[in-house]
Amino acid sequence: MKLQIKSLYLLCFATGAMLLSSCEDFLDRQEDEKLTFEKIWESRNTTKQYWLNAMSFLPNYNGGFIGDNEPYLGASDECTITYDRGYRSMNFGSWNASNVPYYKMDKYYKGIRECNIFMQNVYKCSDPLATQEQLDEMISYANSHMMQVAVHAIGDGIMERVVLAYEKALRECERNDHRHGIVHCQITTKALLKKIKDLSLHAYIQSIFLDYDSKIVENRIGKERASETYQFKTLMEMGCNVSNGSDSPVETPDVMKGIQCAVTRSSLDNAKTFLPQQALTVEEALKSYTVMGARAAFEEDKKGMLREGMTADFVVLSQDIRKMPPRQISRAVVEQTYVDGRRVYDRLR
Repeated sequence: MKLQIKSLYLLCFATGAMLLSSCEDFLDRQEDEKLTFEKIWESRNTTKQYWLNAMSFLPNYNGGFIGDNEPYLGASDECTITYDRGYRSMNFGSWNASNVPYYKMDKYYKGIRECNIFMQNVYKCSDPLATQEQLDEMISYANSHMMQVAVHAIGDGIMERVVLAYEKALRECERNDHRHGIVHCQITTKALLKKIKDLSLHAYIQSIFLDYDSKIVENRIGKERASETYQFKTLMEMGCNVSNGSDSPVETPDVMKGIQCAVTRSSLDNAKTFLPQQALTVEEALKSYTVMGARAAFEEDKKGMLREGMTADFVVLSQDIRKMPPRQISRAVVEQTYVDGRRVYDRLR
């Protein structure tokens, strides 16, 4: 069963594979082992076994969150972007001595290279990460045993498969309040949005993605196709349950930056605005990070808001972000943090 669960997460990687640029030119300049897709594949029996092996090489630099100028801790569901803004460009172009600080990569660059080669050529695999039948089986099993399911999916191809699996599972074992969901929900279509609504699926979104993706999405999939993506406001207006998250450690855990992106639909440097009609109000953004997150966990009667009898988890901010200019929200800082009514952080202490 553990292997099946891992397969469910691994399935979601395939949709991003074709977006990566080849790094063969980089590999050809290396003096060590010349890695090729064929050579990597020879030593692995299945895609799943290869992937788990390659993932074991991903960064764990000093064992924690480093900051804006160092690689983040490797994240198993986002292996193609395990870097901060400066490092991320390596996934979309050639690696060379001028843009890769090798003294920081000597412990894990081989694994990153393997992952890049593998994803660039994943369409060659004769053994798919998971068939539709396997996906159906895993989700149906979980649903019939009253479990909640969340599947990471970015592209419309994988989302269509996931929605089909949810639809089949709920047809076989109907549940009124399952709260199954899709994590990311980025490259959508009108038909997918309707299915998400009809099946009462929860959308786990990350508005912070707009900081980077706003600059690349049209280039990757075309302006017309991009016009139906990142439809977070539409999902809310349709009555879908939508919660926001930071996607840390792939992205910064600074929620203020995520809220700013949600209400401006712009990159943090304000260089690019993407589909401004999908902008959330500050109140909607706050609700997505609080009330709706609690709902996703079946904990809306315990947390997510300040109310008598509920857990007192809250922060005190330096400014009222509801009154700040939207493009300055990220300047608000956390002065104090309380968990269960107990102060656990004070910026001045």
